Amino acid sequence: MLKIDQQGRDNKNLETGSLKQKLKWFRSKRQLIAAVFVLFFLSFSFPSNLNSGISDNEEMWYEMKILTLNEVLDLKKRLTDEVEIYIEENSFGSKLSAKRFIQLCKEQKFDIVLALSQAQIESHFGTRGVASRTNSVFNVGTFDNGTILYRYSHPDMSVSPYIYLVKRRYLLDDQKSSADLLKPSGFVNYKGARYASLKSYEYRVKGVYDKILRRTPIDSLWKEYNGINYIYAKELYSSIDRFYAIIK
Repeated sequence: MLKIDQQGRDNKNLETGSLKQKLKWFRSKRQLIAAVFVLFFLSFSFPSNLNSGISDNEEMWYEMKILTLNEVLDLKKRLTDEVEIYIEENSFGSKLSAKRFIQLCKEQKFDIVLALSQAQIESHFGTRGVASRTNSVFNVGTFDNGTILYRYSHPDMSVSPYIYLVKRRYLLDDQKSSADLLKPSGFVNYKGARYASLKSYEYRVKGVYDKILRRTPIDSLWKEYNGINYIYAKELYSSIDRFYAIIK
């Protein structure tokens, strides 16, 4: 009986020692395992034939640059700073939040340069004309005869209704582009009604639009921030962070 007990304890000690050795090996190799995990992840995320030119999506993945988490945060901050500076320099003390403005344009997949251009032309970002009293930055629901349909408690609240209106009735859910609207007499809705009665409206908005493209990095930062690079990087690094938390 004693011999059997001793043998059982010896076997248990051997099993414990073996488990410790396995854990030690696992910890020493965790960086290698993490690398294998990432390669496995990427093998299912990237097209198998990047150079075939079969589709536009493959070409887009081929040219994609993976951003680190710090690069993503830095990109967002640079874009926010640029939009904030632009609003400040082209208004008279606007209360619009650049961060909220970017967020709403991103959520609705709306051209931020068009939104900035119209906000400047319509009301200098809510600081001039009727908009200074209604907080309707884009003068949605404000008519030449003095009729005012909408008032907002804060300028930020007028951004989402404007985006919804332009996307649905003027861009026709992306059947048209910003360039289409900014052609002469192009800013009309699905019924042919103009966004603004001013005949030179398209010309004036386009002038601001082109100026933003030429003189600021907003458009390039916006495309990078709003593109597939950012979304993919966020998912990738989130997965790696969770994996490291498990193996630590």
